[in-house]
Amino acid sequence: MLYGLWSRDRLLGHTELDLPHVQDCVRRGFIDPTEDGLRLLPDATGVPVAAHALARAAKRAARGRHAGLTEYADFRAACDRRSALELELRDESGAVFSCEWIEIHDIDAALIDDDLAWDEDEGPMSPELAASIEHDVEIIESFNDDDYDRAWEPPDERWELTRYHIMVYLGE
Repeated sequence: MLYGLWSRDRLLGHTELDLPHVQDCVRRGFIDPTEDGLRLLPDATGVPVAAHALARAAKRAARGRHAGLTEYADFRAACDRRSALELELRDESGAVFSCEWIEIHDIDAALIDDDLAWDEDEGPMSPELAASIEHDVEIIESFNDDDYDRAWEPPDERWELTRYHIMVYLGE
């Protein structure tokens, strides 16, 4: 089924909510954005990046470096922009699809934001952390796909071709 993602009676895009999730109460999918969606979806995706920046600033402040915590105001502004969108899903008939919350992710931003990958304030990686990572990589590489009773499926190319991802919580 094709669902429409709406903001204040403006269609932002469509999704099939067809990606698997371990919880039955969560649906995920890719968003095929409209022109309005391309313009407005960045406001729906800014909270995680702002929250990460706030966490890093709070860590610096705890170490006695108070270079101005404007990050809190940035975080609140990102939350306000997302809330102002009043996101809702509608099914093919136009009926509102009931859900507890809707979360939108910008896959491209997550891939290119070096801040999300490494915290320079932490300094160089400790030998213990490097050894732990190397150990985990060995375990992952030794994992045998034959342990599953399903045929191999090629990766979903939409991860490479689609910028926005939606996650919907249906409630209990």
